[in-house]
Amino acid sequence: MSDTGILNTDYPGGSINEFNIKDTLWTHLKSGKVYKVVSHGFIESTQECVIIYHGVDATFSWVRPFKEFMDGRFELRVIN
Repeated sequence: MSDTGILNTDYPGGSINEFNIKDTLWTHLKSGKVYKVVSHGFIESTQECVIIYHGVDATFSWVRPFKEFMDGRFELRVIN
């Protein structure tokens, strides 16, 4: 935890606080499926930041480490 009381969410690509990704849509490049980020959280035992997301056509959610989510396997969908 930092001296501000905020958990450290810094990674080589930036910080979760710099990415305003809630409610954004992402394409999983391997499957081609589209997912919506619903929140972020932390694994209690490690304090690792995670992304919580679900398929736009599904009713259940997935959880993936932030670092893994941002490693290139997902691509942000830009909607004009």
